[in-house]
Order: sequence, then C-alpha cells, then structure tokens
Amino acid sequence: MLPVSLLLHPRGRASLTARAAAVLIIIVTAASALLTGIYVLPGALVRGRIIIRAFYLRGGDPVQITNASFSVWAWAPTQNSTELMPVYNGVGAQAVVSVGRLLAWAEDWMRYYGQGALTSFEPSIIVWVMYPIDLPNGSVELAIEPQLEPLNLSVPLSGSGAVLEVQVSRPFKAIVGPGQPRPRAASAGAIMSAQTTTTTTAPITNTTSALGGQLGRCWHNYYYEAAPHVLSWYPNSSGLAPISLAVAVLQPSPDATSNNLQVMLLGPTVQYVGFNAVMIASGAIGAAAQHFNSAGLEALSEATKALSPLVVNPSLSFEYVSVSSWEDGNVFTGGPDVAQLYVVGQIAFINWTVVKYSAACDRAVGYVHAWYLGPLVTALNVYRSGTGVAPIVHLWYSYVNPVNLSAWAEESALAYEASQGNEGAAEILGSLEVAYPPPPTPAPIFWGSYDVNLTPLKVVPTFGSLSISYTSLEVDGPESTYAVGLDVGSIAVSALGDLACDGAPCGPLLAGALEPITFGTHTFAVDSDIISVQNGLKSPPVYVYFSNLTPVYYNYCSGINFTMPHNIIYVTFNGSAG
Repeated sequence: MLPVSLLLHPRGRASLTARAAAVLIIIVTAASALLTGIYVLPGALVRGRIIIRAFYLRGGDPVQITNASFSVWAWAPTQNSTELMPVYNGVGAQAVVSVGRLLAWAEDWMRYYGQGALTSFEPSIIVWVMYPIDLPNGSVELAIEPQLEPLNLSVPLSGSGAVLEVQVSRPFKAIVGPGQPRPRAASAGAIMSAQTTTTTTAPITNTTSALGGQLGRCWHNYYYEAAPHVLSWYPNSSGLAPISLAVAVLQPSPDATSNNLQVMLLGPTVQYVGFNAVMIASGAIGAAAQHFNSAGLEALSEATKALSPLVVNPSLSFEYVSVSSWEDGNVFTGGPDVAQLYVVGQIAFINWTVVKYSAACDRAVGYVHAWYLGPLVTALNVYRSGTGVAPIVHLWYSYVNPVNLSAWAEESALAYEASQGNEGAAEILGSLEVAYPPPPTPAPIFWGSYDVNLTPLKVVPTFGSLSISYTSLEVDGPESTYAVGLDVGSIAVSALGDLACDGAPCGPLLAGALEPITFGTHTFAVDSDIISVQNGLKSPPVYVYFSNLTPVYYNYCSGINFTMPHNIIYVTFNGSAG
C-alpha cells in the first residue's frame, strides 16, 4: 500500500494578531449539468470482452469510425509502485479486449482500496483514438483524441464484459502524409531527451529512405500508437503527498477590532466526485513557451493562458461520497490569516507520443508525429467504510505575520531560479526568507505572479457579507460547470525540475494549470467551494480579489470553452492587491 506523506513545512506558525474579517470556506451543493462520457451496459454477447468503438458526429448523428487506430492503457498502484500498463494496440472498426488483460489491474486496485472499491470506485482506462483523413492537397491528416473511460472493477473480476463508445468531438490534428514537417528539435526532441518510462517501447527508426526489402515491409501493415513516457511523479511513484484545492488569504489591518477569521468544512452527502484529467497539445506548449522565452516569469500569465487544455473525463471516479469523508483540520482559538483545502494524492506528469507502429516488424517506424503533455491524478488517500471509499478533503489554517503576496511571489520566483543553479537568486532568497516567509501550507503553492494577476471581485462594507462561488466567476468565457480544480501547476514547478518544453522550462509553463473536479448527485453536477466573506462590526471595508492565472479549458463533453478561477482568494482591508 502506498504510504501517506504530508510533507509539512518546517516553519512554525507566527504569533496571533488582531483580525477583523471572517472568511468561511464551505462545501455546498447546487445543481448544474453533469458531464459524463458514453457508457453502454454489456449484454450476453460481449461476455469476457471489452469492446471499444469510436464515433464522430455528422449533422448531429453518430457515424462509426471504421479505420481507427486504438491505443488503450491503464494504471494501478501495485505493491511496489504505481505502474502504467499497456492493454491494447491495433486498428479497425473496434478494439476487442479480453477482460483477462485487466484482471491484474482490477486486483491491484482492490488490494489498494479494499472491498469498498467494488461498489463506490471506478478508475479509468485511457483510450486514444487516431484515424487518417485524406486532404484535397494530397496530404494525410491524423485526427487524434484521447479519452478516459471509467470502468467498474467488477467487469474484469467477474469475467463479464462491456461496450465503451467514444465520441470524437474535438480531435487534435497532425499532418502525417506527404509534405509533413519534421518536429522541431526544440519541441519533441527537447522533451523526449529527459523521458523515463515504466513501459517498454521499441526505438523509433527512420526508414523513409529505404522502403525496399525488409524495411519496406514495415510500412505496409502499420497502425498509429500513442505511448506514455512518465516525465516525473509527485511525490514519487510509490507515495502520496498534499495537493491544493483552494487557498484563502486575509491581509490583516492595524484598525482591526476582532480576530474572527473562521475557516471550516461542512460535508454534505454528494453521490459523485470525479477528478478530471487534462491533455495539452505540443502546439499549445510551443505558444506558451514563446511567451515565456520573451520575458521569463514576468510573462507567466500570457504563457499560462496559451495552454488551452482539453478536459478528457475523470481519471478517478467515486460514488456515494458521504459527510464522513471530509476531514476538519486543527481548531485554533483565534482567527487565522491563511486557510487551505487539500487532498493527499499522487500525480504522474506524462508525455504521450504518437508514432507509426509496424505490425509486420513489431516496432515503431518513422518519427514522432505529435506529442502531448498530460498531468494525471493516479491515486488518492481515501476514507474507507464497509460499503465504500471516498477521497478525504483536509482543512489546514494558520497565522502568518506579515502577509505580503508580492514578497511571496518574489520568493517563489527566486526559489525556482535558485533550484536551476542561479547563485545570485539563492543569495537573495536567503535574506528574503527571514523577512517574508510564505505560509507553510501542507500542499505546495507557487505564489509567483499572483500579486499581479488578481482581479477585483467586490468591496464588502462594514458589517456586510459576501458569498463567492467558484462557478460564478466568469473570467474569459461562459460560466464554468466545474467547481474547483486541483493545483497541479504549483506541483509541476518543482516536480518537473529543469525539464524543457519547446525550449522553456516545463514547470513554470504549467504554473496556472488545474485539474478540474466534478461533483454530482445522480444526473446533476453540483457546485463546490463557496467562500463567504463577512466583515465584522467597527471594521473598515473589505476588498476581495480572486486570482485569474488560468488557461482557457475546452470541455470534451459539453463542447464549450471555459476558465476557472485559480485557487487563491485574497481578502484585504487596504484596497490594494499585494
């Protein structure tokens, strides 16, 4: 079983000072549309098999894709570490997978979560659908769409079967026929140079100049394959650590007459929680890198907004989440400055590469046609009962003196540069830590650029109040149907180290990225994480800001673009952000 490591910061909490506002973080429910993929219940004819078919829409009607290449992968926490497992690679009108291929996978998950997982937990398998399209100019375009499909563990354990239908709604595109440009060394080549992987993939061999004989035979019977390469694990492949859900920060005031900053969790019963995955195309990475390379961390906001992640369904799904799965943190007698909601989990940062794979020669041929970066939540710490399992949400809050977002942002930037070998940054960082230490939040927070990416939300007058729903904060697009996101971006800054993406550091490029979460009751999703700001009697007005350092997401199921407020809510008395 994977151990739980909370990675608590070594700094202690500061002395108590007077506070005047009350910030209340509450988990609540409100109906909105649930976003799910298509799952067809099995019949007698599919017993012992999982059949996967792909469709696209023409005039609103589904059309089956008959020449699709399928790459199917799974992962599970084994007794030693979390491992990616190849399930199926092939081409045709459908993929037919023996349930025996997933038996060990299901047994690993049952060993990890216990019997309750059988009724309340569905891990996903990863399905890549790729099919060629002939273009009028003689080129061939490859449509590529990844999707995560939740699968009940009882299917392989019982030897029954299932039919999974994947709708291709907004595929990535790559030119793979005549006239195809080679990937630039600063993109695929750079990211491939630092890869590690738990799978075995044959070397990619360029045979374009020798099509005769045995080499030519490799090109007559091939399909497209998406292969994973794990760039980094957080915290590692065998452990768990805190991942931030939301952070509230209160800037104290010398005029404060009370110390009533309150943070608490109310855990209603919801009947579905899904931790959605995202996939970012190399083209978007390249656009983000261009912004970053122009001005470094100062251009972080522009780089983040260029990422355009595709939301591809939950990696882990939990049914029947009860109030007992939400966990309160320590209770303090006064009011804290900083509060954080977090889960304890594991994340794999995966580079997916699309290549031609020769069935005749049993190896990859040609070169990388496309690559994609996908942070994936691979395991979570759960509450267990006799009838189910559910993710535990932890609450932490503390006192920080002084609160200074600008200094915290500067320290985050210096800490990153120092980790890359910048001796000057390391020297400056040493002096800053004494004057303005950032809060010792259990889950990592990259504070860089938050002080310049805060959007005014509302002024709360004396003895007034404000309730803030994450899904009501419209930034660049329509109202988000997602409630909150895991802050994988802050983790990427340290987890990806000096890995380069298109000539820019991968970690900072992802600093604003989130993994969306869907909450639900039966056929409805629910909003979560409402923050209530209440200004106390005889206190000055309270100014409330939210962080807008976030990319624009595309939702596979709903077909809309949306943005989510990042995980920081900032409350101040002085009317300035920072």
